[in-house]
This record gives sequence, C-alpha cells and structure tokens, in this order.
Amino acid sequence: MKIKRLCEYFLHLLWPVNCPVCGRPGVKICDECLNSIFSEDVFTFKLHDFTIKSISIYNDELHEALSALNDEELQRVYRASGFKLAEIFSRPDDIDLIITVPSNFKGSRGLNAAHEIAVGLGQSWGIKIFDGAKLTETNCKGLRVLIVNDVCITGSRLVKFADTLEIVGAEVVSAYVCASVRVSEENYAFTSDKLVEEKYVPPEIKLVKKVHGQVLLPPYFELVPIINTFGSLEVRSAMIDPDEAEGINKFEAGLQMAEFFEETEADYLIVASPQAQELAQGMSEHWQKRIVDLTQKISGLKVALVDYVCFDGDKLLELASECERSGAIVVCAYALVCLGLKLGTHKIGSLSVNILEGLSVLNFDAGKIAAEKFGEPEADGLILINSKLHELAEGMREIWGLEIFTSDKVSSSKMLTSKGIETVTDDKISRLETDKNLEPETLTSKKISGLRIAIVGDDVSKILELASECESAGAFVTCAYLFAETGTIKELDEQETAKLFSSEPIRRNIGGLEVYSAGLYGEEMRALVWDFKFYGKRELCEPTGRAMAKFLVKPEVDVIIPVPLHINSERNYNQTYEISRGMSDIWGVKIIEAAEWSREIPKQVGLTAQERRKINPDDFKITQDISGLRVILIDDICTTGSTLRALASACELAGAKIICAYTLASAS
Repeated sequence: MKIKRLCEYFLHLLWPVNCPVCGRPGVKICDECLNSIFSEDVFTFKLHDFTIKSISIYNDELHEALSALNDEELQRVYRASGFKLAEIFSRPDDIDLIITVPSNFKGSRGLNAAHEIAVGLGQSWGIKIFDGAKLTETNCKGLRVLIVNDVCITGSRLVKFADTLEIVGAEVVSAYVCASVRVSEENYAFTSDKLVEEKYVPPEIKLVKKVHGQVLLPPYFELVPIINTFGSLEVRSAMIDPDEAEGINKFEAGLQMAEFFEETEADYLIVASPQAQELAQGMSEHWQKRIVDLTQKISGLKVALVDYVCFDGDKLLELASECERSGAIVVCAYALVCLGLKLGTHKIGSLSVNILEGLSVLNFDAGKIAAEKFGEPEADGLILINSKLHELAEGMREIWGLEIFTSDKVSSSKMLTSKGIETVTDDKISRLETDKNLEPETLTSKKISGLRIAIVGDDVSKILELASECESAGAFVTCAYLFAETGTIKELDEQETAKLFSSEPIRRNIGGLEVYSAGLYGEEMRALVWDFKFYGKRELCEPTGRAMAKFLVKPEVDVIIPVPLHINSERNYNQTYEISRGMSDIWGVKIIEAAEWSREIPKQVGLTAQERRKINPDDFKITQDISGLRVILIDDICTTGSTLRALASACELAGAKIICAYTLASAS
C-alpha cells in the first residue's frame, strides 16, 4: 500500500492531478472516494426485452454529491465508474459495439456523462464505443450492442432508444448505468406499463428526412403530444421542458414535429420569433408548406403560427390577432416547447389559492417550473393532499428548500411524517426522542400545531378540506397551490365576474339604440375594467365575455362588431375585441373587426357628458362589406352611449341592420 501511495505521489509530480473528492495527489479518483459516492449496491433488473445493470442506487445523496463537482471532476468520476462497472460485471459475449444514449443536456464544458462511462467500459473490455447521436439507418444494422447511460429513473429514455436501435436493425443485449432507482422487476414492469398507459413515455421515434435526402435519426429527444388552448387558439407542441430542448437541431426537430403531428390544415406557416425560423423551415420541408410573414398579403389564407417556446400563449395570441386583422384565418399554432402555463390567484373562502394550469405532467421539472413562477411562500413546509404529488413537490423543494409532508387526513391527535400521518400519544412522543431503531422519517416527525403550512394539490375541494383539518389541528395555512386542468382559471374568473352583475340586465335606449349592460359601473366593476384596460390583464377579458354571454340573452344576429381601439391607444390589444372573443365562444357568432376610427379621439376618461357627445358617425370608417348583416355592437362601458350610437349609425350607413348593443357595465 505504501509503494502504491508513493507511486501516486511521483505521478502527481509529473502529471499533477488530485482526487476530486479527498484531494489525494497523483490519482484521478481514489477507490475509497468512488465507493463513497456510489453506494456499491449492485443490482440488475429486467426492463422489457433487455437487462439493466447498475452499481448504485440513485437517490438525493448521490445527486447532491455529483452536483457538488465541476465538469472536470465529474468527467473523472464518470470514467472511473465505467471502469468500476467493467470490474464488477463480466464482459458480455459477442458484443460488437457500446453505444451511448444521446443526451440534450451538457455541462458548461460540454460534458456527456454517458460517453465518459462508456469510455471506461470500452477501454476495460476492448470494445469500440459509438455516439448514439450519430446513429443513422445503416451504421448499426445487424450489430449486437450494449447501451450506456448515466442514470435510470423511469427507464423511458433507455426503452425508447432501444426501440430506435431496433428500427435500424441493431440487437440490444443489455444496458449499463452507474446508478438507478431501486425497484423490483415486477414493480418496474408495473411502473413502465403505467407510464405507457398515461402517455408519459414518448411515442416511437421515427426516421426523418433531411434536405439532402439522406435518411437520419435526429439527436434523440422525447416527444410528448401536448395540445393547449389559449383563448380560441390551439397550440400543438411536443415538449414541456425548455432545458430538454437545449442543443437540439431545430431544423430536424421541425421535420420530426411535422411527421409527429401529421398534415396541418393550414396552407402557409408564419414564424412567431427568430428562434423558431429553423423549426419552421423543417416543418415547411416535410409538409411542403410555404413560409409567409405579415409584410405579405395574407388576406383569405389559412395559416399556422410557429414558435420555439410558448410559455403562456400571449405572444401567439397577439400574432393571431394581427393575422386576423390582416384577413387571414389562423388554423392553429405549433411550438417545440409549450408549458401552456396560466397563473392566477383566487380567494376561495378565506384561503388564498395560487393556481397553475396547463402542466401536462406533474413531475419534478413541473414542480421546479411552478416554484420559479410563484414566489416562495411564508411557510415551514408543504403538505400534499396525496402521495401522487410527491415528485412534483420535490421539484418545488429544490427551489424553495421547504420540507414536504404527505397526508390523507389530519387531526389534532395526529402527527405528520414524511410517509403520512400516524396517531400520536405523549408516550409515543417520548419514544420518538429515544428510540434509535425507528426509521429516519419517524425521527424527523413534527407536530402539526404551530406549523405554517402551504397546501399542494390538484383538487380544490380536497385542498379546502385539508386546510380546515390542518387549522383544527393548530396549524396555520398560509396559502395553497392548485395544479389545475386547463380552463380552471377561466372558469373561476367567470364566476368572479358574474358576482359583479346586476340581478337582471340594465336596459337603456340611446337615440333609438337598445343598449343592455350586465352590471352597474360601481367600485368593484371599475376595478375589473381598470385591470384589463389600464393594467394589462388581458387574460381577464375573455372570461368576462363568457360570463356576459351566459348572463345576457343571445340575440338573433349574424356578426359581432366590437368598438375599435383608439388610434392613439398605447395598449397593444383591444379589450372590447377580447371580450367579444369570450361571447363568440359561447354563442358561436362570428366576430368581424369591420370598424376603425377615422381620426384621433381624446381619451374619454375625465371628459364631461357634453364633451363625450361630440363623437359622430364620421369618426368611424367601415372597412368590410357588412351590407345586409344583422349586427350586435360590443363595448366595455356605456357612459353617455355616444360612441355606440355613432358606430351604430356608421354601420347602418354601410347597409347593416343594428339589432342592439351589449356592454359589461353601465354608468347609470
């Protein structure tokens, strides 16, 4: 042993290197430290048609140990783990190639963990290694291959890459990883079946065609079919994590997305951002659809919008509005990554509930995204309505650092543990402090009384029930986080708006024009109008329109014409048009923006009734043929009614029949 240490020291003098863990000179990583990082809990399990072999359990301790190392240190650790795998497991017979699972994640210096592990295995066994990202239809055909990756969590990446290899004619013998979640063969089969059943495992990777005609597999990435709806715009996407999209060839991703979603109903594509240009080119190549932009004449064209990342749909909705104002028909939108996120906060009872909707998968990454979107709560820990949300909560803890508790029921005579709730007595509390044979989860148990708790759930009724039980037990529930289905926030906004309405519609006759309003322009109604009119809360407009459409009787009309946005408005959207969207959605009546202001009009806020009445029909110009159409006009507020009366006269001069006008609020 002394001679070995002396050799290590002299090697260090010639080629200076230290063990990244303990700092011992002359060795890339010493055996003791490698063993301390990896648990040496060697196990194998069957996954579909091949065996996975691992030298360690993947857990929080291992994750933290690896996260503390820089890329250079990680390179040595991963390569050493490859040598360790080769030492523990015997060389498989008749293996032609070691192939690494392609990864989109790379460290700051371009580290590929699977490659470093494969190098250790390949050097030990004398087997050639191959980068899976360079896989083509022919270069692995007929070969017996061994797959290498760094970790195995759900196994979906290994399974889908194995499927890809089989598509190109290779035979997968087994897979090697340095760490894996510890599961039995039966449990793993069950987990895998559930993943397929719930569509968390991406669909089969397909071969795609590049411009030069060579058939290639794109760099491996997971596609998940996701369809979100923002307003009336459907957004089709394939990924939910922007980090996973890093390093992907955007052109090839566009090709694969186009094949994935099959033929689009649109005739042309419009690019929403510079980052989406290559993505759109790939889609254009596969579908043979031309890319156009707003500088060209697009009136009457069916178009699909293409973006790289869609967070909450606002940018795509704005572009869709511009296209529609230019006369185009927006069929749908595509984005490589779509979080589909909508955030809102509602007071439900006495509890402040933060709502996040649109997450397709409630996993670790989803939890991180949620925690970054919402600020850290004033709480000592998170309590979950059920254990299914644990992975999601782990992602939230990664950002916030709060403890996690799971509970199905709470009472003052019970105690929270990380496994659930168990009955507590004074004797039990005493034994908790002295019995060293109890599990760690029990030793770290806490009484509920006095804790500040934030509740996490996917069911509002269960959240409210748990909040009541926690408060009865002496806890203080500061807030809740609801991970809801798409449409929940819109539905709650509708309900909140409907509370502001009068018991029946307010009817006024202004110069022969029948005007019906949902409610009076009081303090609470003013707050709502100012939110979407002056504070940019565009997302409130459509639910407001939906609530109005359900409250007011649907008239016998052909089209809705909203009052146009003022020429000198600083707002980048027309709140009246957005309200009309909601009404159109409920009634099924088409909206046309057929009117424009012909001159700049002073802001109406603060003007007297006499000054407001100076608006006349000549102040509007009708830009579309509305002759013979039955029309309803929509505005947000009716004060004197002069704007609506002038617009009605302009429409009548253009040959339309004005049935009536609807507004959210009336000043009298």
